[in-house]
Amino acid sequence: QGDGLQWLVRAPMVVISNNELGGPHAYAPKSLSDGVLGIYVISNLTYWRVLGLARDVLAGRWSTSNRIDAATARSLQVEKRSRFKSRRKSVTVSVDGEIMTLQSPLSIKICPAALILLSPAEQ
Repeated sequence: QGDGLQWLVRAPMVVISNNELGGPHAYAPKSLSDGVLGIYVISNLTYWRVLGLARDVLAGRWSTSNRIDAATARSLQVEKRSRFKSRRKSVTVSVDGEIMTLQSPLSIKICPAALILLSPAEQ
C-alpha cells in the first residue's frame, strides 16, 4: 500500500529502493532528487521465470522485464499476511546490506533532500 494505492500480491521478493532505478546502468537511479521510492515486486516465481529474470538482469534489461512489476511512491506500508493465524508476522529484510528481522507491517517513507553531502570544491 503506498500513496493511496493498494497492491495485494503473493511474492517471495519485494525490493524497495530509495530512488527509482533505471539510470544508465542496470542498478543506477533515474534521479537522486525525485523524492520517490522505487518498488519492485517479483512474483509467481518458477524455475523458468528465475532463469529468465537472471538473463534479463545480466543483460541490463531488468527494468523492461515482464517478470518484475514496478511502481513508485513517496511512502508505503508493507504487510505480511498469512492464511494461518499461528504464522509469525515477522519479515526478513536487508537494509543497506544488513540482514534483519522486523515486525509487519513495515512503514517506509522517503525524506527528500535529507542527506547532506560534503564534496571537494570544483576547480
